[in-house]
Amino acid sequence: MLNRILFLALSAAVLARGPVSAGALPLVIGGEPVSILVLSDEPTEAAREAAGALRTWIEKMSGARLPVLHESDVAPNPASTLILVGDTERTRALGIDPEGLGLEEARIRTIPGAVAVVGDDLRPDGLPLRGTLFAAGLFAREVLGIRWLWPDELGEVVPRRREISVDGVSIRQTPRFRRRDMFNQAYNGVCHTKIDALGWDHEPFLEMQRRTDEWQAFHGGGGSYHGSFGHAFGHYWDLHHEEHPDWFALQPDGTRDNEGPANEGYPSHRLCVSNPGLIEQVARDRIDQLKRNPFLDAASVSPNDGGPQTFCLCERCESWDAPEGEVIQMRSPDGPIPHVTLSDRFVRFYSEIARIVARELPDRNIGAYAYHHYTTPPIHAELHPNVVIGFVTAMRMYVNEDLREKMRLEWGKWAAKADQLFLYSNSTYALNAFPSVYVHRLAEDLRFYADNDIVFAQYDCVTGHWGTNGLNYYVLARLLWDPGQDVDGLVGEYCAAGFGPAAEEVRRYFAEIERITTAVAEERQRPGAETMARHYSDEAVARLSAMLDAADLAAAGEASIRARIGFLRQGLDYAPICRDYMLAKDALEDGNKWDWRAYREQSVRRTIWFHQLGPSWSIHAPWLMYREL
Repeated sequence: MLNRILFLALSAAVLARGPVSAGALPLVIGGEPVSILVLSDEPTEAAREAAGALRTWIEKMSGARLPVLHESDVAPNPASTLILVGDTERTRALGIDPEGLGLEEARIRTIPGAVAVVGDDLRPDGLPLRGTLFAAGLFAREVLGIRWLWPDELGEVVPRRREISVDGVSIRQTPRFRRRDMFNQAYNGVCHTKIDALGWDHEPFLEMQRRTDEWQAFHGGGGSYHGSFGHAFGHYWDLHHEEHPDWFALQPDGTRDNEGPANEGYPSHRLCVSNPGLIEQVARDRIDQLKRNPFLDAASVSPNDGGPQTFCLCERCESWDAPEGEVIQMRSPDGPIPHVTLSDRFVRFYSEIARIVARELPDRNIGAYAYHHYTTPPIHAELHPNVVIGFVTAMRMYVNEDLREKMRLEWGKWAAKADQLFLYSNSTYALNAFPSVYVHRLAEDLRFYADNDIVFAQYDCVTGHWGTNGLNYYVLARLLWDPGQDVDGLVGEYCAAGFGPAAEEVRRYFAEIERITTAVAEERQRPGAETMARHYSDEAVARLSAMLDAADLAAAGEASIRARIGFLRQGLDYAPICRDYMLAKDALEDGNKWDWRAYREQSVRRTIWFHQLGPSWSIHAPWLMYREL
């Protein structure tokens, strides 16, 4: 009954005020709601979230809080504008049938009296999707003109209007990739102890995690491919080492003891991957996992990550390696061991498991990484077609052109070997918290991968340095939805939306940082403290600071714009702190004990700076303490 009364009141308001303009659909007039968000009587979770998001954005724009009604509570011929969110009887009557939507497709369409905001919320096999939520983000960006530059409120750019109407909108978009992930590391295991060490509350970092997840959904992050690819054998030692010690890697000391300390909280024991009994056990475990979860497209068999243990040195495992393979340096407790790449070994391991799984589940997949000592393409081993391979790119490829070129070359070779290949990139690590911009090269590479057999893309090492890397994150999020977008247009959009009259000055600031980042990369070496000292000298930092001064002057007293410029300045201020800390740390590690005092001074200086900054979206101090940068 209350919903009916609310509906009649809104209808009366519209009739009393009259139309905003011929053909336009009014949503808000004079700061008052004259539209209704309409859900089906049994909406999807994505539609519920979408209605909530649209309500929030419209309220932030106008102050008007739109009601949300189920379709059965709406009169047959309403006078209010209806915002139809998700699949409803009315959208179906318009010919927008979920059955006809592409995977995760987002559609926005105006008709007399209503605007439909609809997406694909269900995969054909029944897996829930988020298409309507993506459609809501698209509506916010393309119709309402909202931009969300970084995940906190300062990064929200919301036009203030007391009148909102829509007219003649028809948008239909489907994402290029079946997954579009940017893994948010604002609050994970490796940061917890550092947050405690700083004496800070954990709640701000949990909020960063939540808000970053919302920011990614706003830009279409997520996907329809539901696979498992992570390091998969963390529990195997505890389960099997007593009964099957031969399933674990032979170490340089002649034992198969893999009980060493965990790697950053993750179990890191190694397997004897050529062992037939192990292969049978892994295959049976994956068959059980896939049967328990019918929506799971791929079950992971990726080896554990890092740790002190050596990959298996037994004769049978080494017989699976390609003798002419690239020489790598395997880690061991006694120091590096020169060894040929392990790619052939692991490709055979993955394929042997996939072959067994395919006997029972021919349409299901095994997921695995091409990573670490098995990144290079195999020379002799054949990859089973049911193996989905995630090619892991180097962290520093945007600050070392040799690495970047190698990644492209190796991708091409993997594409010739793999029927199903996806990109798993650590490249957003780049210079970590130093101000860095590499958006043009990022776009070139993503388009290269998109044109060369990519299934989907996942980016790790999005470590939350929004004041120094935020432009990279923003452009990446937009390109993951559509890699064909114009990068200069996206940069211009970011600057214009966030910095208004100071847009040109901020754009010059980013262009200079991109020039520096590219110059570091063109040296074609791993950038160390000396490299940072040359490229982020006091003179370079002063030049960049002067550009922000000019932007601050151009902002003409607009508080929000000046606050965003200050946000960028926080990131720039960290550059000399980090540079001097790195120089002192490197000097100490080179064996000059007399540099201990300098290192201590710089360490204290950095810690004091972190405390003065506090929990921040600009620089993620706990992560930097973990990575020692």
